[in-house]
Formats: sequence, structure tokens, C-alpha cells
Amino acid sequence: MDRIVACGERLLESLQEEDAHGLVHRCFCVFVEMAQNIMHHSGKQARISGQGPSCGCGAIHVWRAPYGILLRSDNPVGPHEVGNLQATLHQVNESCANGSLRTLTRERLGRPGESGGKGAGLGLIDMARKSGRPLRYSLAGESPGGAWFSLEVLVPFLRPESLPPA
Repeated sequence: MDRIVACGERLLESLQEEDAHGLVHRCFCVFVEMAQNIMHHSGKQARISGQGPSCGCGAIHVWRAPYGILLRSDNPVGPHEVGNLQATLHQVNESCANGSLRTLTRERLGRPGESGGKGAGLGLIDMARKSGRPLRYSLAGESPGGAWFSLEVLVPFLRPESLPPA
């Protein structure tokens, strides 16, 4: 957990000089959601130094793109998560495309996660809201053992509501 906090602080520091239109806040929110997704939903769990509670394994990459900051997370997901994840991402992207993310958020609030697990897709919805665009993702190598999940979120330099449609 300390390493995630340190990475988040470094992200905040590196973006401070560009904090136009709430960029730092939006990037940090997406970073935190990605880190939480890896910690709670990664198909592979590990203990740091072989002790303490286990946490998910994955990576988060951050880089500057021509129109904003691109954040990408990569992690394995278990076979039981693939179908629910695809359905949730499809619903989030559909709602983003037709401008109904707020409605989807209200529907999901208070609703338990799929199959009794954590979350109801609210983190994915929030990332789409911070981006203003559908989420880009892939599930590679689907097999009985699970799949490799990659998620990309572009946080635009301008606020999402001032961007042209995707």
C-alpha cells in the first residue's frame, strides 16, 4: 500500500504545473480507481515480502498523449470475473456514448457487486466520467484460467464536457 501511495504522490507532483481544468484531480481519481481494481479484482494475489495481507498483482502506466494524460492498467483476472467485467464495461461505454452515465451511477448506487463481490462498477463509471469518453479495454488470452485485462483511460487536458464527441 505504501508503494501505491508513493506512486500517487509522484503523479500529483509531476502534474501540478499543468493543473488547468482540474487535470490533476481527474488523473489522480483515475489512478486510485485503477489501483483499487488491481488490489481487489486481480486474478493473482501476492504478499509483499511473504507476509501481511495479500493484494492484487498488476501495473499502472501513465504518460502524456497529444490531448491529455493516458493511464493504463494491466492485470490478470480470474475466469469467474471475465463475463461480468465485459458486461459492465459494455454497459459503461454504452452509457458514456449516449450521455447517460449519471443515470447509470444512480442505478448502481447501493447495489452490491456482481456475484456478491466488491463493487458495482462505480469505479469504471467514475473513470468514464473523468475521461468523457468510452473506456478502451482488452481481455486477452481468455482461457479456463482467466484472462489478461488492460484498461486505458485518456484524461483530457480540457474538461470532458468541453470536448467534441468521441
